[in-house]
Amino acid sequence: MNRRSWALSAVLLAVSIGLAATGCDSRGPTVNRVVIVSFDTTRADRLGCYGYEYAETPHVDALAAEGALFENAVSPVPTTLPSHSTMFTGVYPQDHGVRYNLVFRLGPEAVTLAETLKSVGFATAGFPSAFVLGEQYGLNQGFDTYPEPPGGRRTRETPLAHNGDPAETIVDRALSWLDDRADVDRQFVWLHFYDPHAPYLPPFPYSSTHRERPYDGELAYADAQFGRLMKRLRADPAWDRTLVIVVGDHGEGLHEHGERFHANLVYETTQRVPLIIRAPGARAGRVAAPVSLVDITPTVLDYVGVDSSAEFRGISLRGGVEGDAPENRDIYFESLAGSMNYGWAELRGVRYGDWKLIDSDKPELFNLADDPGELNNLAELEVQQVEDLRASLAELQQPLNGETAAQPSYEAITDPETEAFLASLGYVAGGAGGSAAGAALPREQIDLEPELLAGQTSVAQRDWAAVEDICRYVLSRDEGNKWALNNLSGALMWTDRYAEARDYALEMIHLYPDVEQGYIMAARAYRGAGDTAKSREILGRGLEKLPDSQGLSYLSLVAGFDLKIESVCTDEVPEALEKHSQSALLRVLRSRCEAMNGMPERALATLKDAVDLGFVGVRRLDEVEEFSELLQMEEFRALAAAEDLGDSGAGDD
Repeated sequence: MNRRSWALSAVLLAVSIGLAATGCDSRGPTVNRVVIVSFDTTRADRLGCYGYEYAETPHVDALAAEGALFENAVSPVPTTLPSHSTMFTGVYPQDHGVRYNLVFRLGPEAVTLAETLKSVGFATAGFPSAFVLGEQYGLNQGFDTYPEPPGGRRTRETPLAHNGDPAETIVDRALSWLDDRADVDRQFVWLHFYDPHAPYLPPFPYSSTHRERPYDGELAYADAQFGRLMKRLRADPAWDRTLVIVVGDHGEGLHEHGERFHANLVYETTQRVPLIIRAPGARAGRVAAPVSLVDITPTVLDYVGVDSSAEFRGISLRGGVEGDAPENRDIYFESLAGSMNYGWAELRGVRYGDWKLIDSDKPELFNLADDPGELNNLAELEVQQVEDLRASLAELQQPLNGETAAQPSYEAITDPETEAFLASLGYVAGGAGGSAAGAALPREQIDLEPELLAGQTSVAQRDWAAVEDICRYVLSRDEGNKWALNNLSGALMWTDRYAEARDYALEMIHLYPDVEQGYIMAARAYRGAGDTAKSREILGRGLEKLPDSQGLSYLSLVAGFDLKIESVCTDEVPEALEKHSQSALLRVLRSRCEAMNGMPERALATLKDAVDLGFVGVRRLDEVEEFSELLQMEEFRALAAAEDLGDSGAGDD
């Protein structure tokens, strides 16, 4: 959806809310407080209210007993940022453009639930607990308050951090925010609990009581903290006008279907999530019809007084909350993680009633009423059902208004440290391209997950010998594995074997010509071997294939500086900035040109612009010859000192 369409939707919604929210809705009290609590990595079938006998989730269960429990809520994507982006925009990943964690961001053209509510007078607060929901990923749009989660911003010392704030901290922040705004009539607050995510290390006493079931222990702990929040909300006079939604962003494999964690497969283990809605005046009940996280924003807006049916992919679930079951409809889900990271086939699917199709060249069709464990593939027996669902899927895959609003979360991954961190999490930097021809299906290669996870750990530990061994083993089983090619090339470079590293990078280019990382790795290998001219040449080849790549453009210009090519400053940097006007890295290069041409004051002003746009690394510029005069300037030292103090702008407001 283009910027104009998104903005138009926002205007229409704001006008509708302004007209509708001036009094009580005929169906019940007007909602003045909206509270959404998203439990990360939470399977529906691990909560007591969904029938799990070992659960210790009394507070979520109590909310379910007085609200509507949706038995078949579908996550659109089994990863955190895309699922939350869908939750808070009411559209699917093919519309908002966020297909995976870290490598995408929700663009400014998206209209979020927080933005819409803020536009009509709601105070808004988001309390994310995980680095994948940091400000640079765009989900903060519309929130007055949005404390930066651990690792949400990169610095030289800590490119990212794979951890999260505990639920206790998140609830403390939310309660403090509510107390400080006790006199504010209209409030929207979102809390995110990261605790159920691996590595499953619940605090005491849950670490003791759930020694054999640590995942359940994390859920028990998070539930206890949720209970603290509910105690405060129930005691508030605003309770009779409070809408509470509890939802899981995606589930967890827990070794079913061969998947230990999540992201690569799309079985019910990762796609079926809890969804509980408690609305003022509504009766308790259970809703069997399938629904989606895409329905959350339309539902909230319905309760605050707007008919949003024409604006979103989702529908309002208010009827379901109030006793009218939603009609069956086609519900979309996908996983591109295996494709982006490993070069496996992309997975897309559709749910209609009890039928579920996971499409590929070897489709899987399940009747979930008869086969909830998805063990009996009916695709060869129910050919017409497959064809019908494929037709529905083809329609769903088309972006609204024919355009996907995708943005990379980073301008470029240009430093080996950040690249290694991403690799330690399983990501291939610059890995937004697709699969190789004849790519393996994720379900056929998921047995490599232990080796891939071990490899990621070895990257994090900088154990390059282990990385090399694991990558060679993975490639012996899956010769086109993108992550293994990339990290074997990297491990070889870390141990100064540039010629062999180059060959694996070139193989990556051959298999994945639309992935910038292959060109970057090959260029780095040539540069490490002392052939900067060849490095720039390979980056140029990449730009011919990927002309809009900021990363390739930046690295090509850096190589041009090293080769002392005059046109870099006179022509190439200005042309690149014309194409990428908001690039912080390219502004650093413009500053370098200005410093080289004897304009230190102008260079400093440009550098300040780069910092304002998010550049982190001022201290590293003392290694750049052209900046020698700037290093003596008080304002430059102030920029570096602010970075040393971690002046990232994170905070409440």
